[in-house]
Amino acid sequence: MAEDAAADRPFIAAIVISKARGGLPAPGFFDCARRLGRFAGDEAGAEAWAFHAGEFNAAVSFWAATAATGFAPH
Repeated sequence: MAEDAAADRPFIAAIVISKARGGLPAPGFFDCARRLGRFAGDEAGAEAWAFHAGEFNAAVSFWAATAATGFAPH
């Protein structure tokens, strides 16, 4: 996640979810996002759902475009 943050990319780790958390990533995802300055909410609240949805959608779009072009934009 630090590499994604340094490159100003969405977190690819957002695609990994926990069945035990109802579809949210594990708490460590939010802890790391907080340390990297991208998340400031409650890791179990509405902020977590909104943040995860945004990161998930951005990661899917980013990496789909990368796969289509064969080039990873920075």
